[in-house]
Amino acid sequence: MLTRYDKTFICILLFLALFTFIGGLNAFGSNEKGKEVIILVGGHEVERSSLNLEKSRRITVDGILGESLIEIADGKARMLSSPCPNHNCMMQEWVSRPGDVIVCVPNQVIVKIVGDDVENEIDACNR
Repeated sequence: MLTRYDKTFICILLFLALFTFIGGLNAFGSNEKGKEVIILVGGHEVERSSLNLEKSRRITVDGILGESLIEIADGKARMLSSPCPNHNCMMQEWVSRPGDVIVCVPNQVIVKIVGDDVENEIDACNR
């Protein structure tokens, strides 16, 4: 026989499991593909290109440390080479969904994927 506390405990566990499942679904995001890649250097847009290209494209941009090479192919983008010391930006996988970003902090280069109305979407609010 279950006591009142056992039933309450089971209800709490079920609620937490449901909450975790719903949160996990949102963590994976949508399958919407990005439409454009925006490349920023020092916070200023230097290049904008469609992700839907018939053949791959390589874009070279000048950051504060030197040249970064960005590759766009098959509806995705990645940092191919960069003069930064740790190359963390190059280790990141291909990005293709709206909101995905590759950032090279030392060279101040940002590769950002945008889609429909993603730029106007509020990401966070801080007071």
